[in-house]
Amino acid sequence: MFLVLVGLTLVFGLACQASPSQMAQTGATPQGRYLLALSDIDMVATAYEDGNLGATIPNTQDTLAIAKLPLSQNARPEATITASNSVFSPPLVMDVTPNGQLAMVIETWQPRSPQATKLSDLLQGHKLRAFDLTNPNQPRLASEVEIPKQSQAIQINPSGDLAVITGFDLANGLTFVPIRNNRPGTPQTFQFPELTPRPDLPLDGAMSVQWHPSGRYVAVNFNIRSQVIFYEVLRAADGTVSGLRQWGNIVRVNKFPMLGRFTPDGRHYITSDLQWGPDVPGFFNVNQGLLTTIQVAALDTPADKVQHFTVAVAEGGLASETIAISPDGQFVVTSSMRNTGKLKSDPIYNPKASLGLYRIDPETGVLNKMGEWMFEATLPQGLTFDASGNFIFVGVNAYNNTPRQGGIEVWQLRRDEKASLERTNMAIRLSRGVHTLSLIR
Repeated sequence: MFLVLVGLTLVFGLACQASPSQMAQTGATPQGRYLLALSDIDMVATAYEDGNLGATIPNTQDTLAIAKLPLSQNARPEATITASNSVFSPPLVMDVTPNGQLAMVIETWQPRSPQATKLSDLLQGHKLRAFDLTNPNQPRLASEVEIPKQSQAIQINPSGDLAVITGFDLANGLTFVPIRNNRPGTPQTFQFPELTPRPDLPLDGAMSVQWHPSGRYVAVNFNIRSQVIFYEVLRAADGTVSGLRQWGNIVRVNKFPMLGRFTPDGRHYITSDLQWGPDVPGFFNVNQGLLTTIQVAALDTPADKVQHFTVAVAEGGLASETIAISPDGQFVVTSSMRNTGKLKSDPIYNPKASLGLYRIDPETGVLNKMGEWMFEATLPQGLTFDASGNFIFVGVNAYNNTPRQGGIEVWQLRRDEKASLERTNMAIRLSRGVHTLSLIR
């Protein structure tokens, strides 16, 4: 999560209550080899509201957990390793190479010191750590490198030889980390070309970066500017990055695009717009998010003719920071934190979060909302489909009755005429603060 939750409890559209009696009972199981999850134990969920980190959990550290698929009921990870990370960031601070042999984790904020009691006591992180998963049952720290402070997001390109990182401050630019022989190389940082600073803004930076499926371009979300800019990544003959070049026009989306995802065919880019900003009470308290679809220019378009268009807008969820697109490009799932992170004394506190499901029109990019399903969980973040596209893994920061425990839930996508989501009885219990997931296919 970026900072705090938004503040209303109503959601437009179909709402369904998921309960244990309604959990999907099926012989089908999620597909893939391993599921990775980050847990940050340094703060309680309500820290975004009152600034208090809460009590520490003795003998526990931030963790990268690795669970083998398929899962059983109340499964436990096969292996864990200490990995400093922070939930005080977008759910984009980990990625894994396509071959599944290297996981990379951003340290957005450093581990909590014994004296730290407030969010303001945390120190900015500046490390990228790589974990060797050649044997997923025995992960090990392979290396760590310096990156710009408070970096926010990382993604590894489709060929697995280059990671891109973006940071909270515009001055951080984009950092590229080469990957050779299952090890990260020396980072290179490039400023955003032709981007004029905006000193009138309370903060000005980028919190989301995604590779186009071609591996030639990246999309960067500039949150306060409510813009998406596409850049071509220029590479020398030896594969090193030589520069950035803007690809096409700057696209105006809706307010505060937290993150975005390309459809698998690269034709569309969908952003989750949270409607936060300096003109909102408390910066974060608004009632409804939006999803914006951008039609991306074809790769063979002449450079001087490249034009990207906003083609559709759909109702989003309440604080739906995380979105995932199915491997076949037919569906979008959103995870809405709603008011689950409010103090329980707050009149608008609600213990129920939700998942939303949308069907994508592959030609127009229009999103048709199929429904929204409520469930009890605190600050759910992190979503990924399984390899089949029929199951969704949902990261849960904490549970109401066990605030020191978070986990990963498994929901099934029912691909009938209406399409729906069902909560299954498969889950992994982890330490609190689960917020970023990755799948090794």
